[in-house]
Amino acid sequence: MTNNLTPLNPIFELMEQEIASYEALLGVLIQEWEYLKRNDTSSMLSLLKAKEAHINQIKAIQGSINQTLKETFGDAGCKDISTSLTQFVEQEAASQVKKMRGYQNTLLALKRQIQQVNERNKYFIEETLRFLQDLLSLLIYPMQKEVIYAESGVKEPAYVPSSWISKEI
Repeated sequence: MTNNLTPLNPIFELMEQEIASYEALLGVLIQEWEYLKRNDTSSMLSLLKAKEAHINQIKAIQGSINQTLKETFGDAGCKDISTSLTQFVEQEAASQVKKMRGYQNTLLALKRQIQQVNERNKYFIEETLRFLQDLLSLLIYPMQKEVIYAESGVKEPAYVPSSWISKEI
């Protein structure tokens, strides 16, 4: 490692923390999926604080990375972090370039995984809610039977009251 790369060490450390935080968030989302499948709402609700804590931690780390970049590269470092870092490390040792690209690729892969798991969880929740809404609508507003003819010869729908759900308020 050359002396010119010393400013990158704090950035590498922060990126390792960021990766760890993303991995922890992914773990929480996977656990959320398990709770969703088991319909364990109380456990699922307990994960909300953990998700919030990991997201806040990621935001704080990203802020620290931006601050370190600003201190290291000046204002240009925060405008386009990826370009600034890439330009800087391309002038340095190949191992540092590889390390930086490895961090960037790991973060990108984790973000994609988190998005996929989160979308799957969202879809499951939406489908469950749709099912429950349909079920409740059948219980509250039962399906109409065939129409019947009144004495006047007019067709009237046959009303079938719900036997166990009161609509009184």
